[in-house]
Amino acid sequence: MLKRRTSKRYRRERDCQHMLHLNVNSPRIVLFKSMGVFTGAIKVAACLGLLCLAIWGVMKGADAVFINNEEYALKDIEFETNGLFTKQRVVEVTRIKDGATLYALDCKFMKRELEALPEVVSAEVSKVLPNHLRVTLVERVPVAHLYASYRDCMEEPEEKNMLIGDDGVLFPCEGMLKKASEDFPVIIVDKGPEYAFAAGEKMRHEEALRAQHLVVEHNRLAAKQDWALKSIKVVDFYTLVAEYSDGLLVTYGMYDHGRQLRDLIDIRQHASLLGKEIYWLDLRPKRNIPGQYKVSQL
Repeated sequence: MLKRRTSKRYRRERDCQHMLHLNVNSPRIVLFKSMGVFTGAIKVAACLGLLCLAIWGVMKGADAVFINNEEYALKDIEFETNGLFTKQRVVEVTRIKDGATLYALDCKFMKRELEALPEVVSAEVSKVLPNHLRVTLVERVPVAHLYASYRDCMEEPEEKNMLIGDDGVLFPCEGMLKKASEDFPVIIVDKGPEYAFAAGEKMRHEEALRAQHLVVEHNRLAAKQDWALKSIKVVDFYTLVAEYSDGLLVTYGMYDHGRQLRDLIDIRQHASLLGKEIYWLDLRPKRNIPGQYKVSQL
């Protein structure tokens, strides 16, 4: 079958019939379109307003049920610590307001505030419904005072009277710690860098850290003896000189403190059996330890 032939002119006219588009605008049409957009905007704004109002109502209801409900008002703090921290100090540090309810307290914030204190190793804070708070602290165990005479010019008062923890970290001697640490030995350092001692940080002074280690070992091996350790002075990179409550002066090395302390206990016991008192000792040698007895006053 033969195809019917169509002229090019006829094809162009027929195609143009399908390309007709109307774009008619008039003030009335524009007005109706604008009113439709405006009406839609009003509906969206109304929905948002109702949503905000609902949220505000829920928040107010939650405040009335939980945050401002006297049934959940904080009545007591279940407090546990290994040191001298008190409930009153917890309230001051965490800024708990009078009459605060349990739901108004932020346990994460309280934990951060407590752990920011140099004397606190870790803190756990939790709520016990309906009206109790549980706080558990692990405090640093102080072992000695620090006296760095070359730092007397420091302006920060908390850095002039610091305690050394059993981990070598420094913290201020404040509050109840002042009374509890009166009989602690003093580590004396006459020279070193200014940055070596800062509250909340481990000492960056190698010889002072060795002196702190000697105190810890002394507490472990000789805590039950009649004589007490009063001070340890850092003399140089090799020598520590300790003074005891009975006036004995003992020279220690920087290492091997366990052996030196056992030698000290044995020598003291031997001198006691002889009815004598020791004036000084040098415990650095492992054998033939130098020393001198006190001369009796006739």
